[in-house]
Amino acid sequence: MLFDSAEECQTAVEILGASGIDQYHLHAIASLSQRLDGLPKATVWQKTELAKGLVAGVLAGGLAGFCGGMLVVTYPPAGLEPGNSTVVLMTALGALFGLMVNALTKSQEHNHGLDRFRPDIEAGKILLMTDLPGKKMDELLATVNEKCPGMQVRN
Repeated sequence: MLFDSAEECQTAVEILGASGIDQYHLHAIASLSQRLDGLPKATVWQKTELAKGLVAGVLAGGLAGFCGGMLVVTYPPAGLEPGNSTVVLMTALGALFGLMVNALTKSQEHNHGLDRFRPDIEAGKILLMTDLPGKKMDELLATVNEKCPGMQVRN
């Protein structure tokens, strides 16, 4: 839902709260010029690519660690006789390294799923992301639209 002002957004949050929607399921995003006092702010999980980055980091790092471990076991360095546990250890270390590197990089990258809302947010609107139950969604949106006629709904 897109709102023209923080007051309209706050009204929508109150309506949704009175309807049984917990604030944990509401996430507001706005430009830096907008104040979100009293609104449920979006967390790093909603604003960035962190979640996708963690998965990709574990997979890529784990694969690289596994390949490295297999190379060490197959072609051991002179004087060493690594066991099969070397592969497990290298896989785990690679996954951990990939997790940390991607956590650092992806926590700074904006959520590309929100790109279609960027022009509206930069124009001063407030985006309220909601996790609404499918059965009640139309009813709740109609109720909010009565009180906030300037609201825009986009999926």
